[in-house]
Amino acid sequence: EYLLLTPKWMMTKVPLQEQEVRNYFDNNHADSPKRMVSHIAFAFPDGAQTDEVTKASIFQQAFAILKEVKAAPENFEIFAGKYSQDKSTAQFGGSLGLLEKNGQYQKSLEEAAFNTPPGKIYPQLVVTDDGYHIIKADKETDFNSEKSNLKSKILEQKIQKDKHLHLKYQMLASAVQKSVT
Repeated sequence: EYLLLTPKWMMTKVPLQEQEVRNYFDNNHADSPKRMVSHIAFAFPDGAQTDEVTKASIFQQAFAILKEVKAAPENFEIFAGKYSQDKSTAQFGGSLGLLEKNGQYQKSLEEAAFNTPPGKIYPQLVVTDDGYHIIKADKETDFNSEKSNLKSKILEQKIQKDKHLHLKYQMLASAVQKSVT
């Protein structure tokens, strides 16, 4: 018999109450809201340097697709797969994943995503340096969807604050790393 000590196991030994997690969520969610967002991208071939004639042509194409999407929003994922020039997201129905309102994306995209009710399509094309986008706001995160991530974050913060726990954690992480390599 042996005991496998891992950083994950050690985190289970740090006390954490459900109310602590709830309080953390309540106190931090408003500062940095998150939601799932999808898009259909129409790229500028030369980024922001694309000439105005080309941008106008791309706008016309994107606007025609926006009308189709508005007429059948339940088919957004199909439209994304068919029309989006962002192939990495098109294969997943246009999903950009979890978007946090923190400047990670260009301001126009974040504003559209967070000013659109969940499940709805932003009514206009969104322009960024990369091109035009049709934006769908999927769902906002809630306490239950964030709980496990928040627990890990809070536990890591507790370990960082408690020098004794931090030292044990570092020694354990180092020992695990050495045994893997």
